[in-house]
Amino acid sequence: MSSVHAEVARRYLLLILDAARTADRERADDSSTYRAEEVIQAQLRKVGLPLRLAEMRGELYYLYDKGLVKFHRERIGREDYFSWRITAEGVDVVQGTRAVPGIAGA
Repeated sequence: MSSVHAEVARRYLLLILDAARTADRERADDSSTYRAEEVIQAQLRKVGLPLRLAEMRGELYYLYDKGLVKFHRERIGREDYFSWRITAEGVDVVQGTRAVPGIAGA
């Protein structure tokens, strides 16, 4: 994946996770703001960024290393299932109050 494509993918990942955060806050239940990788991957496809799971997870780990997302891992049998959520620092990036190298601007 080219660096420009990766920067755009990272931006969309943050936008997707931020949308999940705000949608969950608007509901009255105690939903988790974590989103399963399959849901995130489907949303990326909708915006024209079809990434393989390994590619997407690599970009999410990049964002994790920068403190912009967190993950939850659940092991079922021999399989690991990941879900992700945006952090306050990630929200700042989405809202444009914090610039982070490696993520496409608004």
